[in-house]
Amino acid sequence: MHPGWPVLRGRASVLRSYALIMAHTDYIQFFLTDVEVEVLGDVALVTCTENILSGGEAEEEGQLGPLVGGKVVATNLFRRTGDGWRLWSHHGSPVLTGGDDEEE
Repeated sequence: MHPGWPVLRGRASVLRSYALIMAHTDYIQFFLTDVEVEVLGDVALVTCTENILSGGEAEEEGQLGPLVGGKVVATNLFRRTGDGWRLWSHHGSPVLTGGDDEEE
């Protein structure tokens, strides 16, 4: 699940979703932090924070727009198959930031 998207099922739908995100984003970069991995047999749980930097809409044609940052907390479930580790489930939730008066 991408933040704000409906549930996607099946390899084709998931690959299409990433293709659409990349095709409609002039610039995107992910910095992963808070990564934790737990492996239990043929299943692995990976949680992390995806710090996303992307280019906003440009004012002029051919220019990169202002950079916009956001955070998503992600849970990824992998399973080991005969072909290696495969992503089984991904869930991303946006991290909402408060105003300056909010305690850290």
